[in-house]
Amino acid sequence: MYASVVFDIALDREFDYIVPLALEGAIAPGFRVKAPFGYRLATGIVTELKQISSFKADLKEIKQVLDNEPQYGKDLFSLASYIKQTWGGSYGQILFSLIPFFVKKQHDVIFREIPAVKQIELNKIQHNVFDDLKNSVGPSLLFAPPKTGKKSILIKLTLEAAQKGQVLIMLPDILSAQVFAANLQQYYDKQVLLWHSKLLDSVKKQLFSSLLHGKNGIVVGTRSAVLLPLSCPSLIAVVNEESADFKQEENRPFYHARGIALFRAEELNAKLIFLSQTPSLEMLELVSKGEIKSFTLSQNQNLVNPFPLVSVTDKKAGKKSFLPDITFDEITKSVKNKETVLLILNNKGGKPLYSCLNCGLAAVCGKCDGTLVFDESGALACVKCGKEASFEQKCSKCNNVIFKPKISGNQKVYGEIKKLFPLANTVKQEKVEIGLTPVKDKANIIIGTSAVLKMLSEQNFPADLIVFLDADMELNSPDFRAGEHLAQLLFGAKQMLFGSKNGRMVIASEKAETAIFNAAVHGDYGEFAQNELEFREAFNFPPYATLTKLVLSSKNIEDINQSVKFVKEACQNKVEILGPIRFGKKTDSLKKEYLLFKNFTLTSLQDLLAAVKLPKTVKIKIAVDPYTFF
Repeated sequence: MYASVVFDIALDREFDYIVPLALEGAIAPGFRVKAPFGYRLATGIVTELKQISSFKADLKEIKQVLDNEPQYGKDLFSLASYIKQTWGGSYGQILFSLIPFFVKKQHDVIFREIPAVKQIELNKIQHNVFDDLKNSVGPSLLFAPPKTGKKSILIKLTLEAAQKGQVLIMLPDILSAQVFAANLQQYYDKQVLLWHSKLLDSVKKQLFSSLLHGKNGIVVGTRSAVLLPLSCPSLIAVVNEESADFKQEENRPFYHARGIALFRAEELNAKLIFLSQTPSLEMLELVSKGEIKSFTLSQNQNLVNPFPLVSVTDKKAGKKSFLPDITFDEITKSVKNKETVLLILNNKGGKPLYSCLNCGLAAVCGKCDGTLVFDESGALACVKCGKEASFEQKCSKCNNVIFKPKISGNQKVYGEIKKLFPLANTVKQEKVEIGLTPVKDKANIIIGTSAVLKMLSEQNFPADLIVFLDADMELNSPDFRAGEHLAQLLFGAKQMLFGSKNGRMVIASEKAETAIFNAAVHGDYGEFAQNELEFREAFNFPPYATLTKLVLSSKNIEDINQSVKFVKEACQNKVEILGPIRFGKKTDSLKKEYLLFKNFTLTSLQDLLAAVKLPKTVKIKIAVDPYTFF
């Protein structure tokens, strides 16, 4: 008997070994074994047992079988194949990511009994949606504004599903998962378990083993929880499915939790529900195709302020301060009334803009209208297409020809705000953590990034005024989803104003008439989504096209340039390619550039690279459906 074995290496192939007679009854596909690999014994995973091997060389024997039962569910190989075919990667590395190193033997179950302290209650409208979701067949989307009870509906569905099997609920980050699990625990009479990257290995061992051996219970986790060994799932739910955090492309294996959830729900016959107040455009396209059913809830009219006022202003400094006059007046009013103010400035990009000295308008690329920024070498280049530009620019707004680098950040804003409003409690919030509370009987001004805003929103932090000091910092990203992400951020922030009679939002931007801000003013995410989908279709971007990113890195930029030339020549203009675009940090030891291929399959790109001889100093990485562009 022979066994095909894969190892945790980048080389994507199987190796055949002889199964000794003494081990024939103790080995099966999915079992881990010790086998000679080069000059050492290595751990591998058996993928197939067979009577005949096609390899002509002298084969070595398997030395040891490490498992006495499968260490994953019945969908191990189908899931690994799906990940490989969709996002690429070595079959061996994918299998080893599904069966982590800490899995050794069965551990005690940890779903402890805990008395429930609350009963979930739904109103008539919520109960109708609950019944519809419960009785629906196939994946569903619950698309509803905030504060409408969609999470209460999910909790009730979860409690019923937990009586029949395993329940997995995923959220974008650890903080969100912790908050949701704590809320859910009040209604559930067993321990709600958490799964995320910061757990101790000893805790992961217990949870992994419990799920593998069919123990019913509820697991709340982050992105990686979608890969847990579910043996009898009754419900899988993805909360805030629009979040980019559900895409993994920094570490292998590469995958998107939405795609994995869709695949596993069908494979394991589990109910699948997505929740969102601002669904991704990919999700809305699946709904329009009829592949996912959509259920909705109307805006809650019983809130203190269900329709907060949204104003959009030019971000040019006013006569009274470095802030636009409208922004300054609104903050002044809030300080006088001892209200809580959030000032949001997402300054993580770090690259200086090239701005008009007269009106402050940022220079844009003449080819694609992307924003011009200074790269690591000091050259002026477009963030979207990478084309270098001349320092001689003419402002399209005021015809001025004098430009200068413009640097801004939260530290600078903090100093200026302290001077302008000395009586307020001004805080520069840098850490994304639970525990921030406003000071009573005093105006509070909190300065932070979009990540801090999301954290505060998750905590239901009360706010009276939210100001986006420079919304263009989001729009100026090279990410084609930048507008979508900004719209989701704006609509998510509005829910923090529902509890304030004077709740209002001010957005500072040079692009005040864009569909994003109009939709925010009107309170209609569907309006933005429709406009953005039409734009994506016209310019051939996802969800109407596929994107594959090829990253090339090397210490020598000339080797990268040569590689780009070889790849483009090999394509012979048969595929649309964007770039090259340089990216990365100044501290990176390697120079990096990427190319974007439209409607070019993963297999086609792999075949093309196999046929092109690139310099040995150049490393390549392929990302299907990329979410990071800088």
